[in-house]
Amino acid sequence: MKWEELDRKQQSIQIIRILRSVSIADGALTHSELDLIRKVGDYYGLSSDEVDDELITNEPLISLPRDENDRIKILYYMLYLIKADHVVDQEEVKLIHHFGLKLGFREKMLDKLVDISKANIGKGLPLEKMLDTIRQYLN
Repeated sequence: MKWEELDRKQQSIQIIRILRSVSIADGALTHSELDLIRKVGDYYGLSSDEVDDELITNEPLISLPRDENDRIKILYYMLYLIKADHVVDQEEVKLIHHFGLKLGFREKMLDKLVDISKANIGKGLPLEKMLDTIRQYLN
């Protein structure tokens, strides 16, 4: 099923499934990762219970968006999530590449964005620096 055919709630659930995959890549879901995922779920109109249900289910990802803004938002959430526990694990980086490539981003761009995330552990992500990096690679 295409992203555009999903209703807003189903699209939101797909985002939570991506974040779930990234958050457990290192073998643990930390409180900071859980808090971030719940905040994203809340932003998209999901209740804490709905988010928690998605975190314990093993339902597969159905679809990814084609819209550039949606793709960039998901990438941003993933990059923020990998640093939420103050450690950027190699398995998390692999999933950033996995989903980033599926979202249509170039590997070199993903590498640069992961480096920015690593450099900003314990701080927010510098949105303008990230957008400048993305602009370099988008057509």
